[in-house]
Amino acid sequence: MKKVLLASTALVLSAGVAAADMTVSGDGRMGVINNFDPDNSLSFTSRFRAIFTGSGETDSGLAFGGTIRADNSSGITLNDPPAGVPFTAADVTPGGGVNGVAGSVFISGDFGTLSMGDVAGAPEAAVGDVSGVGLTGLGDLNEMTYLSNRGAFARSAARYDYSFGDFGIHLSSDNPIAYASSPTVTREVLDDTGAVVDTVETSLRTENETYGIAASYSGDLFSAGLGYETRNGAGEHVIGGVTVDFAGASIKGIYGWADLDDVGEKDQYAVSVDYTFDAATITAFYAGGDEELNAEGYGIGASYDLGGGASVKGGYVKNESLGEDGFDFGVSMSF
Repeated sequence: MKKVLLASTALVLSAGVAAADMTVSGDGRMGVINNFDPDNSLSFTSRFRAIFTGSGETDSGLAFGGTIRADNSSGITLNDPPAGVPFTAADVTPGGGVNGVAGSVFISGDFGTLSMGDVAGAPEAAVGDVSGVGLTGLGDLNEMTYLSNRGAFARSAARYDYSFGDFGIHLSSDNPIAYASSPTVTREVLDDTGAVVDTVETSLRTENETYGIAASYSGDLFSAGLGYETRNGAGEHVIGGVTVDFAGASIKGIYGWADLDDVGEKDQYAVSVDYTFDAATITAFYAGGDEELNAEGYGIGASYDLGGGASVKGGYVKNESLGEDGFDFGVSMSF
């Protein structure tokens, strides 16, 4: 009886997966790292992540689907209060996947593609970042700062993409986040672990809407992107980038300029070079600008493809803004 029940359950589950067209992939890593420790001490670093992807197609030919990682399908999301507003209980949203701040879904057809959830804003989709180095990212100094859907303070967003030939257009909007209300209310102040450390009274109400627009081009020899975004209570940001590919090398440069409400005009810039020969790739980058947007730093690293989804990777990064450096080495896995 138990065998029949187990067999029946397996058939039902397999039928459901086939009908939904679900696939499972993932990535992992293992190695050693000096995470900007001034004593240059080493520690082990390892990670495994499963990625679930669903896809389908309607009778009329519309494609749809979604993807999420197992490590961010639940948990809490920290919302970003505006300047001068303490971090409070109202800024903690439970359930990453169920609230659209982790994972993403899309629908696509001749009209283009509409994506919602944890999606990059239009400028980031068109411009992106320069290449990073190392097994773990080593502080991700190669990543540019965008106003939309940024960092740990992500919120559900929507983006529309349409391509015609080598060109593309991109539009995006973040869900607004309202803080406090009027009249004055008492709110609990939390630390980064969610523990209550104080209570405050506030009547400030701010909604951080963010909108973005961008254009992109992708050709045989080079690609380019240019975007503009504005965020209520933060300011505006213009950013552009160009990538040139030739003779096994790829060179990318990005420049961004922002007029921020609290600190004025600031800029950021970065450049990276990737050179591939046989199964090896050598990468170097430099990033800089005003500290409100980007830390100054550089890095160099290499990777070697072992085949079957495994690569040996290592890198060194110097954060000039903090006067610290870090390095790592190990095996990266893709499943």
